[in-house]
Formats: sequence, C-alpha cells, structure tokens
Amino acid sequence: ITGDLTNRGGKEQAKKITDYARQYNPNIYAQAGNFDCKEVEDYLIEQKISLHGNAFIREDIGIFGVGGSNITPLNTPNEYEENKIESFILQGYQQIKDLPLKLFVSHAPPFNTKVDMLTSGLHVGSTAVREFIEKYQPEVCLTGHIHEAKGEDYIGRTVIINPGMLKDRGYGEIVKEKGALKVVLKQIAWF
Repeated sequence: ITGDLTNRGGKEQAKKITDYARQYNPNIYAQAGNFDCKEVEDYLIEQKISLHGNAFIREDIGIFGVGGSNITPLNTPNEYEENKIESFILQGYQQIKDLPLKLFVSHAPPFNTKVDMLTSGLHVGSTAVREFIEKYQPEVCLTGHIHEAKGEDYIGRTVIINPGMLKDRGYGEIVKEKGALKVVLKQIAWF
C-alpha cells in the first residue's frame, strides 16, 4: 500500500484499510502517505509492515520505500524536504542493494513524469525520488500521491506505476516472471 490509507486519520482508519487488503493477500507492506498522521506510520511499524525507510526481502526481490511526500501547498501532516526523502530512500535501499531485483515503493512520484501531473498540467513529484531512480534504476517504482495521475511511465529502464486510488478500484499487480518483475495496472471488480 503506497500511502494515504486515511485522510488525516489515525490508527483505526488505517487498520480498516490493512484488514481489507489482507482479505486479498495476507502478506502486505504499507507506508503512510502525506495525508496520514504519524499515528498511521506508528501502527504500520507496530504491525511490522512499514516500508518507510525500510526494506523487506521476498526471495531475490528487495522491496523498499519512502512514505509521506515532498512539501505541498496543502500543509498535509506527513511532508518532508527533498534531502530527508533522499535519506529515507537510501536507508531502505542499503538493506537490499545487493539483491538482483528491486521494487521501490514511493508515495511521492518522481518529478516530471506522467504520474506526477496534476489536471492543470503542473508536475509536482519529488526531485529526490527522480534522482534516485536515475542513478540506481530499480526495476519498478510503485507510487501514488497524485490521485488523478493514474498511469505508467519510464525513467531509463525503471517502470513507474501509479495505480490510482483504491476507492476508484485501482491497484497494480507485480509478478516475477522469467527473472524479471512484470507490472500490470488492474481494477478491483466491484459487484
């Protein structure tokens, strides 16, 4: 879960989302987005599923992340300066850097891509996320933050996916196939 589990909410709201996600897959990782309060990140750490500045290893895949976002005009509860975002990214990356496959989960998308664009056309992503991807080229960057920027883009060989909001049925499926990570944008079928 890339972030924004709540809209300025806390543990109880986040728990509802993680419980819902576990109905589909009991093995989840998550991080707080910019609209989540500190209590959400504390809950994810307590559950031992937080990706923020952290990493997990599944077979030969390193999954690492950074929550929150770069500074916005909305004054949301979980925003960071770009140098702090870089620090969190590297903190997680160091734990999995020697693995052959890397999945980078960043709430804030990389700057100047199709997945960081507001409806006005303004690009509002993170320069630290972009610079990291340019330098280290993880196979996949799964992102969120810009709710209206659902889609796919590339920086070098890194595929960047924003599946859109879960409430709009969007999610991304990432599978290991023939020694590589394959990503597909999908939608939950509501009945």
